[in-house]
Amino acid sequence: MCRASGVKDGRNPWLDAFAAVRRRFGGEHEPHDARAFLEGGRFRHREAITVETTSVVPVARFADRLLSFSTSSPARLSSRISEMRDVMARRWRPSRPTA
Repeated sequence: MCRASGVKDGRNPWLDAFAAVRRRFGGEHEPHDARAFLEGGRFRHREAITVETTSVVPVARFADRLLSFSTSSPARLSSRISEMRDVMARRWRPSRPTA
């Protein structure tokens, strides 16, 4: 099982802005729980392996990522996709996002 997330310790200056736009357009979401997901099946959670990387990501990619969630999918947002992309772009400045 693999998942990606941003660290919530202040090192990701874009995380709060992304989360705010996600909540605005997709609502709240349930936190990921690997143990609950695997419960009752053949597989068990044995350990978490953490790998940290850094990369430059264009703002448009954040909007694309938002559209990949079921709560803010193109089917749900429909005519609001352009609005979401505009809000996402306004939250970021070239050097640092705004919350």
